[in-house]
Amino acid sequence: MIGKKSKGRFIPLIVLLMLLSLLFVPQISISTRAEEENPMRIELTGGRAVAAGDTVDFMIGMYGGPAESGVAPRKWTYQTQITAENWTGLPSIEPSSGNTTDHMAKITLTAPTYTQTLKITVKATSMNGTHTRTHERTFKIRIVEPVILEAKVRNPSDVDAENIPVYFYANGGLIGTKLVNVSAQNTSTVKMNWVTYSDGKYTIKVAINPMGSFVELENGNNVMTKDLYINTDQKNYTPIYAFTVVVMALILLMMYGKTRKKIRGY
Repeated sequence: MIGKKSKGRFIPLIVLLMLLSLLFVPQISISTRAEEENPMRIELTGGRAVAAGDTVDFMIGMYGGPAESGVAPRKWTYQTQITAENWTGLPSIEPSSGNTTDHMAKITLTAPTYTQTLKITVKATSMNGTHTRTHERTFKIRIVEPVILEAKVRNPSDVDAENIPVYFYANGGLIGTKLVNVSAQNTSTVKMNWVTYSDGKYTIKVAINPMGSFVELENGNNVMTKDLYINTDQKNYTPIYAFTVVVMALILLMMYGKTRKKIRGY
């Protein structure tokens, strides 16, 4: 039998344990609530269609978790994995793993040479001290044969034209720019590879010097357009983009050399 004096000895210990429990329970509750209010998410910035065999950069964005709301030391780590239907061309990601303190990481994809749907799985961990949280997300990248946009530029003057910018647009958005050299009385061909993920009608525009600073066309028009219809088939990628579109049969590059002579005075 425990006497009254023995029972009195346990009272301070019981009180101490109760106080400690009050200290720890709120911390666990606050930590859990913070993670629920700031969940992890992963984003992959870059094109959802990539030309077969091409090399393209993507940005991994990692958000939320302990690293987002905590203080140093904090970091995000990531691991990537490729799932391919066909490994022809040995697709790869460099670097395949890494860490960062600003939640962004750059990776480079080398696409396979076989058209297909490629899956990139990103597993990311948000860390702050001993607190960690992991999230995983899979992204689909369509590997396609590119549309080859072709522009033919002719220089009817008797002076060579160098570094003439040729601009390619699709539905008003700039696809890219190529510089072309056209010798006197000759024609040069400029090609631009273009990939798209969506079906539908596209208005392709090709322009030479759209600001009109130093190149003029013989008829005063330096822009040509052509409508292009793309009807993709999920089960057969090969013929989707495997054709050449001659966007501009002829653009006349006029008197750039003569204008240059006039400005220089000789």
